[in-house]
Amino acid sequence: MLVVCASCRLSVLQSLKDLGVEQLDLVLVHWPFAWLPGSDFKGIVTPDPSVSLVDTWRGLEALVDAGLVKSLGLSNFSLAQAEKILAAAKHKPVCNQIETHPLLAQRKLIGVSYRKGVVTVAHTCLARQDPELMQHPIVLQIAAETGKTANQVLLKYNLQRGVVVIPKATSQKHLEENFRDMFNWKLTNQQKVLLDTLDINKRFVNPPWANWGDVEEGGVAKPSKVLAAEAASQ
Repeated sequence: MLVVCASCRLSVLQSLKDLGVEQLDLVLVHWPFAWLPGSDFKGIVTPDPSVSLVDTWRGLEALVDAGLVKSLGLSNFSLAQAEKILAAAKHKPVCNQIETHPLLAQRKLIGVSYRKGVVTVAHTCLARQDPELMQHPIVLQIAAETGKTANQVLLKYNLQRGVVVIPKATSQKHLEENFRDMFNWKLTNQQKVLLDTLDINKRFVNPPWANWGDVEEGGVAKPSKVLAAEAASQ
C-alpha cells in the first residue's frame, strides 16, 4: 500500500510540475489494471497481482486529502469494477471515461452510473471515424433528416443520453464543425431507437490484454439471468 501511495504521489507531482499548477482538477485511474514498472500499455504489459483497484484508489485519495488533487475519476472501468470503488471510496469518483457510441451503447453501465452520481464521459465517441459507423445507412439517413453531419448525429446521440463527449479533432475547423448549432435541435425518439439498433458491443479501443468482462455484470441482474441461474442450480 505504501508503494502504491508513493507511486501515485510521484505521478501527480510530476503532472503538477509539468503544468505549472498547485492543484489538479481531476485525476483518472486510466485503466482498471495494475502493471509492473516497465509495462507498455501499447505493447507488452506485466500484471502486478499485489496491487488492487482499492489500493490504487486509497493512494489517490491521500492526494485529495493533501490538497494536491480536487477530484478523482475512473476510465475504462466496467460497472462491477466501478461499484467496487464506490463501495470502498472515501472520495467518490466523479466520472467514468469510457468508449461509447451506437456500436457500443453500454446502456446498463451508463444508466447505473448516472443513478449513482457518476458522470459518463465518452472517449472514441466517433468510433475513430470507422466507416462501419460513419457510413452506416441509419446514420446517413438521420444526418439527411436533420440536416446535420454524421459526426453531429453521433455526438448528439450521447449528449441526449446525458453523456459528456470529448471527440478527437484533427484541426480547429473540425472542432468547430462538430459543435456548430449542436444545442438547438434534438434527435426524435424514433431516430434514437434506430441508433440503438446498431449496438453490437464493438470496441475500437481494445488492447489484447484488456478483459472487459460481462456487460451485464454489476447492478441489478436481468430477470432472465436470475431465472437461468436458478434453473441451472436445480
